[in-house]
Amino acid sequence: MLKIAIAFSTLGIAILIILFATKPDSLGVNHPLSISKRIFIEPDLKKVTNFEVVGKIIRIWRDKKHIWVSDANSKQIIEFTRNGIKSNEYGKPGGAIWENGSIWYFNKTGNTYYDYDYSHNAIRRFSISDDTLSYYYKPEIQVGNTIQYSDSLFFISDFETDTPKFKLIDIQEKRTVQEFSFQELVEKEFGSFPRVNKSLIFEGQYASNGTDVVYICYKFSCYFLLSGNGSIKLGRTIDGFDLPRAKNVDIGGGYTISGIEPDNFVNYASAISDTQLMILSNVVKESQSENRILDIYDLETLEYQNSILIPNFEKQRPIDLAYANGELTILYENFSIVNYAY
Repeated sequence: MLKIAIAFSTLGIAILIILFATKPDSLGVNHPLSISKRIFIEPDLKKVTNFEVVGKIIRIWRDKKHIWVSDANSKQIIEFTRNGIKSNEYGKPGGAIWENGSIWYFNKTGNTYYDYDYSHNAIRRFSISDDTLSYYYKPEIQVGNTIQYSDSLFFISDFETDTPKFKLIDIQEKRTVQEFSFQELVEKEFGSFPRVNKSLIFEGQYASNGTDVVYICYKFSCYFLLSGNGSIKLGRTIDGFDLPRAKNVDIGGGYTISGIEPDNFVNYASAISDTQLMILSNVVKESQSENRILDIYDLETLEYQNSILIPNFEKQRPIDLAYANGELTILYENFSIVNYAY
């Protein structure tokens, strides 16, 4: 069975920064009744360490020893120990294929690190000793998110083709190793499948526990479990939003752009342990709007288990999270990072 080093989570980088800054407290629509069925438990979270990061941090990942953040200002990956000691920086800004534009994925194994640069649309492998590019893979389609599965194997999404699928790509050999089609699963669960704007509708984020990969959809109540045995399953999140519809959005002057309706932001970020999927939800009751909720799902059955209110840190709410080695690492709006034993 293929293994992955735990690593953690579409639009251009400027849009992403705006997105993180403007995600709504509530969706501005009538919430489905299903969120009233949430089962809240007392948070079993004990703060272990916390530290602040200077910059404009848009994403975090971690393994057992390190936490990595993507800084939109410096266009670098900054590495910290789990105690908050800065230990390294990776990459430098620029337009060349070996330079950084906007890093949307990072993972380090031994003397090698891998990343995905959205602006170059390239998954890359670097040598740490001299920070040089070893090789890269540039997909034919624009990739919104990706995640490493094992060594040179990466998952990417191919949504706009006649048969939308997740692909397992060998970026060194530049070939597709395995495909995971999901249209039948969606039609069975939701009764229909979108014909256009599928990349917008299925926009989302990957997370892994080392064996299984989960892809959560941002825009409606859906996630996919991609197992190491080659299977794919569909799960529903507790918020209860169905598939959005494709729509042409009037931007004035007689011009329209492709969009979706309703354009909600439902699932915020995710992480998985060996047994649980944890989704940071953006769907809350008005009385809970000052917080964000972590919904917990059983990774084997895909069933909803319970929810916890994530504690704010210095009046700031969480915007991203990662999990490794019994710790839940949360990035807050003011770029504070807190490790909780979980």
